Amino acid sequence: MKTEDDLRRLQFELESKLRARLLEAGRAERPALYSTVYAELGEWLEEHGLIQGTDESSAALQLDMLRPLVDSQTTVVEFGGGDGALAARLGPLVGEMVVVDVGGGDKPQATGSPRRVAPNGLEVELEDGSADLVYSCHFVEHLHPEDLGMHLEEAKRLLRPGGAFVVVTPNRLWGPHDVSRDFLSRPGGLHLVEYSFGSLARRLREAGFRPVRAVRGFGTRQRLQPLSRYAVAESVLSVLTPRLRDWVVRLLAPQSRPPLRPLEQVKLHALR
Repeated sequence: MKTEDDLRRLQFELESKLRARLLEAGRAERPALYSTVYAELGEWLEEHGLIQGTDESSAALQLDMLRPLVDSQTTVVEFGGGDGALAARLGPLVGEMVVVDVGGGDKPQATGSPRRVAPNGLEVELEDGSADLVYSCHFVEHLHPEDLGMHLEEAKRLLRPGGAFVVVTPNRLWGPHDVSRDFLSRPGGLHLVEYSFGSLARRLREAGFRPVRAVRGFGTRQRLQPLSRYAVAESVLSVLTPRLRDWVVRLLAPQSRPPLRPLEQVKLHALR
């Protein structure tokens, strides 16, 4: 019988191979390859009993973060919706909830439930300017670095003028955050790129989003803050060794724990 460590190693080896396929694939090949790669990983995880639903506390924290940005008339498009745990909570509070999901076109959709649509590669068959809020959570780190710009452009296309784009991704400062964290000091699984506040904010500005601000931590009243203080904190922490970095954070925020240490989740808010 395989132990938990054995399965972890096997998953790492599989994700490393799938990662290489994505990174080596050409631009024209990648849109279809994303679905193939994650279907293969999903089958392997299911075979070994490793499929996990969204943690209830995670969905609740995300809801707290987004709630101040929506009302009963808001149309929300969510990328990276997974099992729909957030959409099930947010859907009743908004005008329309759309989840972009690779299997969205094939899954049964109950009346009144969030609508699921299948993307065509990185594009979504929704009208221009059809959303008030686009939410991308733990999604961009799975994209080929050349495809991030396409995702940002698609989010911008979907938004009405003045609409908001909220993106959440694990900070590379504390990485790697994928299965490779037990084996490497950098991402080596299906987190193809991990970003910081500074690097992702720069890409948002390049895509034409203004202004770009940081979202205050999970589990608190949502508040947008200037990026400057985050950039300074990142620059200071990035020069420390991981052990010293952990010591500083424990000293300044003794109650914080992964995955909610200071700066651990890059959370950005930008306007179209």
